[in-house]
Amino acid sequence: MAIFDSERKRVVIRVVYDGPGFAGKTTNLRRLCKSFASWRRSEMVSPNTLGERTQYFDWLEVDGGLLRGYPIRAQLLTVPGQRELTLRRMFVLERADAVVFVADSQPESVDEARSFYAELCEQLAAAAVPVPLIFQANKQDLPGALSPARLVRLVCADLRKPDHVRAAVASTDKGVKQTLSQALRLASKQLRGDWERVDDDRDAIGDARSTLAALEQLDDAKAKGLERPPRPTLPTASLPSENLWPPASARELLARIARAELSRVSDPAKLDELVLVGSGWRVATRAALYFEDEATARAAMTQLTRRKTALGSWLPEPSALALQPDAGGRGAWLWHIAPSLDSLEQALTSRDPDLRRAAIARYAEACVGAAALAEREQLRVDLEPEHFAIQEGDRATTRYIGDALGSGDDPQAVSAAVFAIVARFGEDEGALADFVETLCIGLRHAPLGEEARAALREAFAAPAVAGKQAARIGEAARSILARPAVQVD
Repeated sequence: MAIFDSERKRVVIRVVYDGPGFAGKTTNLRRLCKSFASWRRSEMVSPNTLGERTQYFDWLEVDGGLLRGYPIRAQLLTVPGQRELTLRRMFVLERADAVVFVADSQPESVDEARSFYAELCEQLAAAAVPVPLIFQANKQDLPGALSPARLVRLVCADLRKPDHVRAAVASTDKGVKQTLSQALRLASKQLRGDWERVDDDRDAIGDARSTLAALEQLDDAKAKGLERPPRPTLPTASLPSENLWPPASARELLARIARAELSRVSDPAKLDELVLVGSGWRVATRAALYFEDEATARAAMTQLTRRKTALGSWLPEPSALALQPDAGGRGAWLWHIAPSLDSLEQALTSRDPDLRRAAIARYAEACVGAAALAEREQLRVDLEPEHFAIQEGDRATTRYIGDALGSGDDPQAVSAAVFAIVARFGEDEGALADFVETLCIGLRHAPLGEEARAALREAFAAPAVAGKQAARIGEAARSILARPAVQVD
């Protein structure tokens, strides 16, 4: 996903060089590093390289033209070509805005190139948005080298056809810059027609250090037996009814989403989560929602359906669940589908004081509501403000937009959420006064039984933050919870 760097006023586009080992991926970047003036590029980084073999990636950044008047900064990465490092290769490919497939033009290299190319096509087919693909027929100077046209016919037969083919002799610079120029041209053309796809989250730009850290995290998970599940497959409207909840409306939602342009908003470095948004919708899954057998998957869907239903008025409208088998037929992914709503966290960070005060009062209601939900349904939600939103309609309604739904109750989480707000807004007297007033009214009327009120009262006895404000608010909450709830007719 292309990123707009608001600090430096430039667009960051990532081009990934894929292909088998020794095809010439690293050579391309080395020649580019030599051909760009030092003030137009970064240093080339190749973490933990063993001899001539790339173990993680090669990384080079270069300046690359303009897009909508903004300079382009191209992040160029290669993937490792060793079969045993396929997981690292697939991870690097995930963030590509364009892919250059580098193939050795010698006849004896065709079979391996075709195998790698087929895997690449499968990965790109699962991407939320189309990714331009450039085929570089490298090593054209070697005796017996196949022509670019014939090489493409042999490697790409019955697979996705590349968007552009370029002959190259990377060792002598031939075709190297032209390949990169074409990749940036195709990526820019696509972004120019769909500027909304350009993310403005500067923290998502990434660099060599953070990418290496993410890959090391992936290796660590694999070493612990937590090997990454296959790439999630987006749910489709053709799923059988038993894989959808509610069946009719879920199918309708998926048909709408199939026509939407979805972009990834979750951090690519977080290997256990995938969140896509676009055209007013949010589609999400995570590693914990991948199941290797059908019985477990259906049991999990049944349990999540019950918990979603138990949310009552907190459930965004419309919402759906979909159980989508993965492309390899090994297991299935459970997906959440809901409207994309601005979270209370976004409102709490607003410069508009009225918006902040309205959001903080809503969050106080959410804290009390979470305690009541746990009492009534034995259902626990994540109380971070980013997991709540206001959905406009006939009236503005609080919704729970988090994906985490557990069983039981956790009064300590409620008090911790309250004290976190006290610490955060201690100097905003107006907002904090609204929060405390709403909280106290809510606690006074909350439909909590004697045991639940006692547990919550105990949780407020030890403020999670120091200070007189926290102590006063904790004491006020304990005083209210010591009395029975006031019933409202």
